[in-house]
Amino acid sequence: MKIKTYDLERGDGISRALPKAIEESAISIIIFSENYASSRWCLDELVHILKCKKEKDHIVLPIFYGIDPSHIRHQKKTYADAFFEHQERFEDEMDKVEEWRQALTRAADLSGWDSRGK
Repeated sequence: MKIKTYDLERGDGISRALPKAIEESAISIIIFSENYASSRWCLDELVHILKCKKEKDHIVLPIFYGIDPSHIRHQKKTYADAFFEHQERFEDEMDKVEEWRQALTRAADLSGWDSRGK
């Protein structure tokens, strides 16, 4: 297997280039941290990665960096805080917020690596 990297040049539209790079990749490594859920960008990317997993047998490897996977699965602690803010900010897009919640739950259910050694 050849590892292909993607260089996004300054000024490139990341919103168009990144989904294409994900679709053309065989594997995605998701690094979940305490503040991952506060980024709409990360959550949209996660939804796209899981769509590729479902439709194209894309391999997904989650890494839980300094966070308990159950906090992601059940949106607890910093993930609960992030979703409180998302619900306020995107009150007209609650279907999107729910899609993010479901994506986090599905991703946290995948076998991955816990940096805390558990």
